[in-house]
Amino acid sequence: MSLNDLDIKIKYDSDEDDLLNDFYIPALSESVKYYRLSGFFNSSSLAVAAAGLENFIKNNGKMKLVTSVIFSKEDLIKINEAHTDPLKIIEENFIKDYESISDNFVKDHLAALGWMIANDKLEIKVAYPKDLVNIFHPKVGILVDSNDNYLSFSGSDNETRSGWLGNIEEFKVFASWKSGHKEIIDTDISSFTKYWKDAANKVNVIDIPKAIKRNLIKLAPKSVDNLNFHQLPGFTGGGNIPKKERKLRFYQQDALDAWFENDCKGIFELATGTGKTFTALKCLEKLFKSEDVVCVISCPLIYLVEQWVNEVKEFPIFENIFKAYGGINWKEDISDFLFDLELGIEDSGVIVTTHNTFSKNDFINIVSKCNKKLCLIVDEMHHVGGDKFSRGLTGVDYEYRLGLSATPSVYMNDDATDFLMDYFGGIVSSFTIRDALTTIDPDTGEYYLTEYNYYPIRIELNNFEMDEYKKLSNRIRISFFKDNSDSNDELVRLLNKRRQILKDAAQKDDELINILNHYGDLDHLIIFTTYGQKDRVLKILGEEGVSPRHEFTSNVSARKIKEIGLSERELLIKRFDKGDLKALVAIKCLDEGVDVPSADKVIIMSSSTNPMEYVQRRGRVLRKFKGKTVASIFDMVVLPEDDGFEFTKSIRDSEIRKLYDFIESAKNKRECYDILEGWGI
Repeated sequence: MSLNDLDIKIKYDSDEDDLLNDFYIPALSESVKYYRLSGFFNSSSLAVAAAGLENFIKNNGKMKLVTSVIFSKEDLIKINEAHTDPLKIIEENFIKDYESISDNFVKDHLAALGWMIANDKLEIKVAYPKDLVNIFHPKVGILVDSNDNYLSFSGSDNETRSGWLGNIEEFKVFASWKSGHKEIIDTDISSFTKYWKDAANKVNVIDIPKAIKRNLIKLAPKSVDNLNFHQLPGFTGGGNIPKKERKLRFYQQDALDAWFENDCKGIFELATGTGKTFTALKCLEKLFKSEDVVCVISCPLIYLVEQWVNEVKEFPIFENIFKAYGGINWKEDISDFLFDLELGIEDSGVIVTTHNTFSKNDFINIVSKCNKKLCLIVDEMHHVGGDKFSRGLTGVDYEYRLGLSATPSVYMNDDATDFLMDYFGGIVSSFTIRDALTTIDPDTGEYYLTEYNYYPIRIELNNFEMDEYKKLSNRIRISFFKDNSDSNDELVRLLNKRRQILKDAAQKDDELINILNHYGDLDHLIIFTTYGQKDRVLKILGEEGVSPRHEFTSNVSARKIKEIGLSERELLIKRFDKGDLKALVAIKCLDEGVDVPSADKVIIMSSSTNPMEYVQRRGRVLRKFKGKTVASIFDMVVLPEDDGFEFTKSIRDSEIRKLYDFIESAKNKRECYDILEGWGI
């Protein structure tokens, strides 16, 4: 479920509604972020702020709370006459209140807050008016779920037990998926941000005093599993709303069974979008339940490390999770963890890394010291067959091995393919794009992936491009018949230069304009280009009204922005999925593993004939997404004239193989064959 699956009313009135169980607990249980402006700061308000946090915590939720303090007459005398720091008064009042707590309900929920603070799941700030007389009184709440749906509520209720249970209160609720609500939600977000950043004119906002934080953390148990969530008076179970259990599909279960039958070795050849990550983690979950294991998960990009870590956190059994890449301080953390394993303090863990780090001596040397059995999961495993990364496979003794890829064979490298097949134990399960587009999911009555229409577009070289192509072809012939190392280097350079002419053909710009004009107001569009085309494509999109648009290239950082917990790439994809960005212009960064489920149109202006590339790019638009029924793939194809030379013939044959591969699974197959017939193919 998500927030937009809940039956949310536009207004709640405690005279008629159960505010807690009808709204607050269900909404909090489906959320991963909670921002709150509230009027009071004391132990009971903190306790009720924790109500319903069980599922919120299980969702790996994060909360930010700005709440007020009311100074008594005695407090003001101390501040004004004895020049006492207001911060000191706030601290003293809380500690008195804290020490007088006897109610187990309050203690248990303060323990939840203490655990959240200790684990960076909760930040509290205190607001007080600069004149010390008036009170900070806004009452706004903002809830966000994992699908980036927003709810905001505002009204008379404070974050107190009586506010939710006793008083006569009312508030209005606004939902991001409802027409006309977004502007109001944006206003509430701006209001919260103003106070959180201490940017208000009449109010000071400070971090919660350290003494208060220490006292809260004292109550926190070591593990979230030891938190005791009691029910509020009158609470009827809303805090225990179960999340819908994610079950293995039949082909995923078959893959899991096959892996264990093969002594926990093998390759899953699963089409992009069919859940290879979830399947792999279910395998690992079963393995962890049977014995103590340390698992290394290696993937090609930092961005994918973050995706994997988020998926791993969904499984409670994986308690010790480490990221290892680049400049983050992973060496000391993992070394300490391995020492804890030796001492028996810990018994298992998961390390998620990049192919680059995974194959480095530092990583190999550290992991080799592990005294537990090691499991290796390699995402996009076709990358690790060559000299650059294969040391990561052979440098450590991994007892259990799982390779994941929609295209497990290494393009034009039989030796690397054979090595990977032997190392992982062969392909033990396969579910291809064709399988996913012809097999009905019994839970939905639909195919497992989104169907697509394919539109091949013939691109011709202009006179200048054709002359350059022919000149390079002649030089390639001469270089081919030379027999020395310099000529081999020259041959590669000339072949790449000739291929670049095909990739950057000028007619592609004209065809892009034709597509944009023909299909009107395009959105959720991905365009794959070369570096040479990128800036022209962005300019054309702007001129044709497809805006906002943004590049998705190596220039866009995959590293987390500390203040918001997301990388620039993650922010772009969230904006794209919400529709705030109409188009992404990509080169290679979207080829593999990056989830862009809302994308339903792709224009391929440049691609190689390497199946590892074009199969992955096709997969970008085939993932299921709410409201998406059919995807569209526009493929610009240059077929050089057959001049009888082997290199030219190879290019033509590879392009034609790619065409038939795309057509074979397309919904409009008959139309595509007619097009090829018109091309004389």
